[in-house]
Amino acid sequence: KANQQRLLTDEFPVYGTISIEYQFVKPFLSPEAKTYFEMRKKEARMNFSFPEGDAQGERLYRESIAAYVRAAKESRPGQRIYELCLECDLVSPDAETTVRCFKAAYAALHEVDPDGLLFAAGVSNVRGPALDYMRRLFDLGIAPYMDGFNIHPYTAYPPDRHGFVENVRAFIRLVRERKGPDTMMIST
Repeated sequence: KANQQRLLTDEFPVYGTISIEYQFVKPFLSPEAKTYFEMRKKEARMNFSFPEGDAQGERLYRESIAAYVRAAKESRPGQRIYELCLECDLVSPDAETTVRCFKAAYAALHEVDPDGLLFAAGVSNVRGPALDYMRRLFDLGIAPYMDGFNIHPYTAYPPDRHGFVENVRAFIRLVRERKGPDTMMIST
């Protein structure tokens, strides 16, 4: 147990983050964007997204991210880390949509907050299907559109019997191989 705790505190420092989730962004949406994203909620599991080739959806998405980041900067000065797509392996309709949203969000965030960092808001755990989903994101080219990763190191109890340390190390290895050895990672 001490080894697990040390692994998490040494590898994943704790930071305050600003979550870019629909429930938090919704108050900052324009009337046009509210209508659009409420419609998307009925069509897709990930309501705060836009389909491939939908210029209006991408514009509204970027405008919504920018409005939210402006408000977040005012209410939480000094905060630099923004998280997008909480447990995207569970809420995104597909990896392609996730990458498309990250590309648009990255541009919108940096227009408003050039020093801001966009983090993937974690996959649901650090084993099996979640790691496969991350590999798929990297294969689709997500790396340039994120500055770091948030890890959710959930595991069954007792952790030692369920490969907790090995799974966290596999996650770290994957991120460092695909994004770079200095990629910032945090745990929430």
